[in-house]
Amino acid sequence: MFTRLVIHSPKANFKNTDDARNWLAACDPHRNLPPILFHRNQLGQTLNGPSAFRFNFSENAVILTGIGPASETLNELLPVIRDVVSESVGTVAQIEILSGACNLQVRPKLGLCKFSRLVIQSGPRNSPWVSIRGKDDLYKLLNEKSTEFLDHTKKILVDGIKAQCDILGMEYPQDAVLGDIVVTKSGSVPANKKSIYLATISGTFRSNLHFEGPWNVGRLHQKGAGAISS
Repeated sequence: MFTRLVIHSPKANFKNTDDARNWLAACDPHRNLPPILFHRNQLGQTLNGPSAFRFNFSENAVILTGIGPASETLNELLPVIRDVVSESVGTVAQIEILSGACNLQVRPKLGLCKFSRLVIQSGPRNSPWVSIRGKDDLYKLLNEKSTEFLDHTKKILVDGIKAQCDILGMEYPQDAVLGDIVVTKSGSVPANKKSIYLATISGTFRSNLHFEGPWNVGRLHQKGAGAISS
């Protein structure tokens, strides 16, 4: 199960997920919203481990999704979110509510799955993939360290899928197959307010897993990175 709120802000011009996330936080100066929405504790420190809340954005909207138990939490918080946004913008907040299933199934045959903006660095300086700055660097890396690089990518994908399974209260299928990873694009996402960016990749893999609903894996998944679809 997932619940998704699309919180409209007609005067906004969000450039990335951080813009949208920070805007919602700024709408709540009295901290009526629980910090766990922003993957933080009561002291404002970033929490460890996976988050059941994920942010995304469009040019004029904050997109906030809760999966598993967080789906019900988001529904309960809807009046509070509407109040703090309405007070901030000076008019009644326009919020769309979407919901649906979030599930993982094993299919009889391998199928093509896509992943996008998968963060492959654990930090700005402590990763062998820190030097990726475009297609030339990406293709050079794939040619020189293809097996190591793809093994690293597969581990991030599998570990992230298992982490979301834990949030949803389901077991990772023992007969799951995931392979034939093809990387097609590189990029970067902002890691924090200090203008630190982490390298990302997008591409495809073949698997007998079918992903239903929103799935995000890897670092910064709570900011919409590492989306998987099938």
